[in-house]
Amino acid sequence: MIFWQLQKSKIVNPLSNFKIFLSFLIWRVLIFQFPTYDLELLQENTIPIVDIASRLFKDALVVLLNAWGNLFSSENFAGVINSQMVSYIFLLLTAILLAFFSIFLFQGKKQRAASNKKPFNWQTSFIILGLLAFLLGGIPIWMTNLPVELNFAWDRLTLPFSIGASLLLTAALSIIIKNKRIEIFIISLLVGFSVGHHFLNTQTYIQEWDRVNDFFWQLSNRAPSLKKGTTILTKDFPLTYYSDNSLTAPLNWLYDERNNSTELNYMFYFLDVRLGRRLPALQSNLTIKQPYRSFLFTGSTSDILVLYYSPPSCLHLIDPEIDTYDNRFSKQFKQSFKLSNNNLISMEKSEMPNIFKPPESLTWCYFFQMAELARQNQDWQSILQIADDVFSNDIVPFNSVEYFPFIEAYANTNKWESAVDLSQKVHFSNPSTDPMLCALWQRILQVNSLEGTPTFVHDLFFSTYNCPGIL
Repeated sequence: MIFWQLQKSKIVNPLSNFKIFLSFLIWRVLIFQFPTYDLELLQENTIPIVDIASRLFKDALVVLLNAWGNLFSSENFAGVINSQMVSYIFLLLTAILLAFFSIFLFQGKKQRAASNKKPFNWQTSFIILGLLAFLLGGIPIWMTNLPVELNFAWDRLTLPFSIGASLLLTAALSIIIKNKRIEIFIISLLVGFSVGHHFLNTQTYIQEWDRVNDFFWQLSNRAPSLKKGTTILTKDFPLTYYSDNSLTAPLNWLYDERNNSTELNYMFYFLDVRLGRRLPALQSNLTIKQPYRSFLFTGSTSDILVLYYSPPSCLHLIDPEIDTYDNRFSKQFKQSFKLSNNNLISMEKSEMPNIFKPPESLTWCYFFQMAELARQNQDWQSILQIADDVFSNDIVPFNSVEYFPFIEAYANTNKWESAVDLSQKVHFSNPSTDPMLCALWQRILQVNSLEGTPTFVHDLFFSTYNCPGIL
């Protein structure tokens, strides 16, 4: 009856919907085709029944059981602050109570209306429809042999199963649990925890966007503009819901907002994802070609900027002379340092796109990026001015190695005591950075003559840090 009324009001028109679906199917299969995925199932001559049954069982387990169990995982509460937890509990309890009383009242009305009618076995209908919806939802996924998982980015493939999973769960609860009040209470719990899970998921997306916003603001301060054809290369990026593909778009908005062609001028790569694929090897002068939907990026391994971002530490463009001694980085990541080319950076400031909200206040990372850019250009006087601003206002870094551009500026302007004091602060806050300190002072003393360097500087680095080859 409801469907007929909707159809009469033209809200639902099966024929129109079928035309839309058919048009999309023709475009997707015959025109756009499959640039990313292959129809692997059609390429197989024979597929064992056991393999099909195993895949169906595995995916059913994920969407019918594991997905609901994920609502109660402790991982959902990682990084949740007190105010968010209060909101979570409030939403959880409110949703449970609303669901319970709504279903309870609905059940009462339904029972009174059906008291004089023949009982209807709706559970069987739900099971048949649920199984049909489950199978239809899974066909595109099984045809392309894509994994159905609960972790990003494959969790999106659970969406086609959601209608079938809900119908099957509702029928199963009704059959298994004979006490209606207990059944309603369990359904209400699932509704409440689902609402709470979506709330926490929303908070995660907000936090991640704030982090993306911070990243691109720091990048724009450290690298005001970049040579066209530059590839940003990084590893262990601290985001869950952003791939390097996702970050390529805002990177191009930042440095090439007026580009209206199908050629991309900038690319963002995660080393562990791209090495051996579109990034052929960690060698210079190799061509990089990366299709990006209907766009194409063409670059070279000689035009790579390697960076590392791990908040609350600041964004850091790799300095191969120093960062090779950083024990935070893997051997594979260090092998990419030789490709990092800071000469790709120029001083002409790119206009920040409106999607990026400016920071509410100037933090240490802003001044650090300004100092790093000045260090690259050996503008020591500008760094000294920045140092006066931050140190007089007790603005300090989370990571002590971010004092390095200031140490180098002090040393190259003969402020040796300030350079040594700051170096000792780095040493005492984190002795594991001593090899990096040694490399920094190696560079400083290569630039400055031995005659012009105070003796206490040499003595300090030999006795305290055991630096090799200072002299």
